[in-house]
Amino acid sequence: MNMKLLQARGAQRVAGCLVLGLSFTLLGCAPLRVERTAMAPVTAPASAITLKEPLSGMLSNQDGFSLPAGSRWLQVGTVPQGDTYRRDGALFIVNGRRQREAYLVVNGGDLKGLYFPGESLYTAVPNSTRLVLEPK
Repeated sequence: MNMKLLQARGAQRVAGCLVLGLSFTLLGCAPLRVERTAMAPVTAPASAITLKEPLSGMLSNQDGFSLPAGSRWLQVGTVPQGDTYRRDGALFIVNGRRQREAYLVVNGGDLKGLYFPGESLYTAVPNSTRLVLEPK
């Protein structure tokens, strides 16, 4: 093969990689927007909430999550954005580029975001959503 043909094939491969990389970026592989924040644990007996209806949401990097109806959540602490709730009896795992345990961050009955306790990180839910809860 001559040198010009090898150079042309190399250029095609580079162009293909660039297009593929740009496609992944446009398809939602953007990084998750998070902020470091400390959680203050609750000192009194934890309050609990139970979801009456299922809820699905989307994070800033387009990763989705689902919360099942009937799931029970115990308050484990607070962050500046609201109260943090851990799922009772099961882990709530957010699947994305990484799997992470997450807590709900609730303020005034609205889901404001998620807290990742293993990393002390908070991420806002782009559209604050009213939680439909079982009566106490």
